[in-house]
Amino acid sequence: MNRKIFLHALLLLLCVLSSCKSDYYVLTDGTKCKQVKIIDPGELYSTYCLAKSPRDQQTLLSLGISDSQLLEICNYSLETSYPIVLTQLEQREKLWDQMKKYNAYLVGNFSDKCLLVIPASRNKKIPKYLIPERDIYFIMGEAGVK
Repeated sequence: MNRKIFLHALLLLLCVLSSCKSDYYVLTDGTKCKQVKIIDPGELYSTYCLAKSPRDQQTLLSLGISDSQLLEICNYSLETSYPIVLTQLEQREKLWDQMKKYNAYLVGNFSDKCLLVIPASRNKKIPKYLIPERDIYFIMGEAGVK
């Protein structure tokens, strides 16, 4: 009898936990990222090349990000990896209100900037034209994130 009650309680707990939205996202290297809100998409550094800033790379590595994860971030943090409607500033400005709806997670801070991951798997319910094909990264001024 106790076993039956335990199994029912466990099943109920699993159902509740699976329906909860997580406030964290874990990168492939195990880095845990807390959910944040984009409040000013105009703070996006869409052409900032992290690959050309050894100091900022070192800061991110010191936060525990792996070399392979840093390489992925360098490759997918430029506007050329964003959904097509976000690749040009003029188009992006028209979509700032929509960009605030992204589920974004803070990877870390460096200089006066924030590194956010925009996971494809957590952004399926936004307009189709904004859904990234894979995880992308936004480098934003700190004032653009809450």
